[in-house]
Amino acid sequence: MAIFSGKVVTARFLDNPNNMNIEVIYKEDDQNIVYNIEVDFSNDIFNELLQEITLEEIEAQTKAVMDDEWNWMNAIVLEEVAKRWAEEEKKIKQAYDDVDAYALEQQKKHFEVFEQYEAEQKAQRIAEFEEYINSETKKKYESVDKYIDAQTKKQYESADAYAEDQKTIKFQEVKEEMKQYRDELQSKFNTAEVIAAREVSGSELISILHEKNKDNDFVFNTKIAILEDPNIAKTKDKSLKLAIRKAKTLQELIGTYTSSKV
Repeated sequence: MAIFSGKVVTARFLDNPNNMNIEVIYKEDDQNIVYNIEVDFSNDIFNELLQEITLEEIEAQTKAVMDDEWNWMNAIVLEEVAKRWAEEEKKIKQAYDDVDAYALEQQKKHFEVFEQYEAEQKAQRIAEFEEYINSETKKKYESVDKYIDAQTKKQYESADAYAEDQKTIKFQEVKEEMKQYRDELQSKFNTAEVIAAREVSGSELISILHEKNKDNDFVFNTKIAILEDPNIAKTKDKSLKLAIRKAKTLQELIGTYTSSKV
């Protein structure tokens, strides 16, 4: 009795895009059993599997698994980007806070210095030079105010420029890292499919039929291409599809394909 008969849970290619090894999970006595099969049309177990599930269905299940893995990895990347950006926001805010504290401290020191100076001047010359001291004190305060305003403005401008530079640099780094992660995942999970668009002469076609006639990889890839032909894919002629799968040489495969009436 066939081991997969009515028991297949899932089947997918383990080595996409080569698609030469299949992982089959089937149920036996209420337990899921994992079985690995090499794609080989001369293998009875592989042909038995094809009676339960088609290569197209295996390819579809493989794509679904890869899509799930891509979505999972993409979610991790987005989460990491959000985390790093939150940390950078904290650093930027701290930079602003530090500048504010520094400016206030400098302002306080300047006021303390000149308040002491004013008191000393008033104590020494209060009787004789009160008008002069008041005039000088007013000038000094105006000078201090201008100086503090200028220094405070410079500090804020410096802080703003620094914060913007850091924000731009860090945001660009995060964008580059996210792009790299996505490119790596994309190159890992995308199906490699190269389409060569050029004319093939009759002599080249005959040469290919002879040179690749018993090339197992070439024959297998040609089978996949034929089975993906819309006319073949939608046909209900199971004997035709089976004959295509069982073909052992390129010439036999092409003969079966060209003799079909679909």
